[in-house]
Amino acid sequence: MADESIDGEGLVGNQFQAANEDVVSKEIVPPAVRMPKREEHELASGADIAPTKSDEQLADAKLEGGLPENFVKTDPPIQPVEVTIPARKKRKPLSTQGPFHVPTLRHFCSSTRIPQTLEHLVLNSLSENRRLEHTLIHGRMGCGSMLLARALVRELAATRVVEIEALRGCTPVILSRAINRVADGGVLLVRHIEMFDENCDSMLIDALGDGNTPVGEQVRRSAISDSSIVSLADFDPTKPLQNKNDDSQDALSKHRKRLNFTLIATAHLTSRIGYRVRTRFEHLVHLRKDQSALREAVVRSLQRRGLAVTTDAYPTLERILASVDDCAEHLARCMRLRAEIEGVDCIDADLARSIITEDLPTRLPDEQYAAALTRHLCGRRIKVASDEEISRLVEETGWGEAAVRGALMITIREESARRTKTPNILT
Repeated sequence: MADESIDGEGLVGNQFQAANEDVVSKEIVPPAVRMPKREEHELASGADIAPTKSDEQLADAKLEGGLPENFVKTDPPIQPVEVTIPARKKRKPLSTQGPFHVPTLRHFCSSTRIPQTLEHLVLNSLSENRRLEHTLIHGRMGCGSMLLARALVRELAATRVVEIEALRGCTPVILSRAINRVADGGVLLVRHIEMFDENCDSMLIDALGDGNTPVGEQVRRSAISDSSIVSLADFDPTKPLQNKNDDSQDALSKHRKRLNFTLIATAHLTSRIGYRVRTRFEHLVHLRKDQSALREAVVRSLQRRGLAVTTDAYPTLERILASVDDCAEHLARCMRLRAEIEGVDCIDADLARSIITEDLPTRLPDEQYAAALTRHLCGRRIKVASDEEISRLVEETGWGEAAVRGALMITIREESARRTKTPNILT
């Protein structure tokens, strides 16, 4: 009889003992072997598995009453299963250059001939193998002065460019190192040059001047000593004058020749730039408010991300860009995020108006709207922020109630503080 027992791990162990030698065979039950999960799944699903050689040997051994000593149980080979992973959709890499990018001067949006003029100057300097004239680009906030300056640097293709942010603070040591790095045909790009102090102005004047003072050094008037002066007793008209400091003068002239660089600077308030520094620029470029160019720049930045703007939304965009300074970048970001939230790829006039009145006031500070409101009022004073006055300003500006209310409160508060200011008393 067959004795079946279940061990602790749930494996069935079968022990066969023949009761009579006449019994040739009985129903053969394979031995208890822990099967891999994959084989269990295949057996449960009814998959056909071809018997292996080790299985046949094991069955013969069971009939004969024993297993060979050198028998090693081997599992059937596992067939590889091909798994197809669906391909992921490629996403466009995020741009790290902000919504606006100007690779060349021709990509700069402007209704004037400023890009063409600067491109002509660059071509002349490259054809004549000389440095570009020093250029100052100035205008109101958000006019694109830094974009134009960087496009000019790219167009010039200088071998070495050093950029200084004067708004963060610039010392004479930093300026001296920057000038020495670009002294041999490089470009020095200074942002907010009106923030330079007197020491930086003096050093920059010496570098841009006729070379009377070496950069980062003070000229010692004693360099030309008294021994270089020829006395009347030693004067010989048949011999040329010999200067004992010829070596120092030659070294100084070589140092002056190395200061062959181009200065490109940007500024918002040219009145704060020193007169001596301002007169060192050969070209002054004034970028005025150009709402059509700003609107075109916003539309281009959205087109690069697969968003379109209908033509009926152009007047709405130009209206906000003409009234509020330095809002083009924030407007482009708001339009892109709103389009992603709404799930649309085209922005019409209604959606653009909703973005300007609802989303843009959450990005721009009230002080920025207050400065624009002061220009809009043209000296007209408002004492109380009534609902009628706010409704009228909302209709005139198109900013939205939240932006107009915040700007009006700041304007009234500043006007009240200006009136209550204690006048100076002459003693």
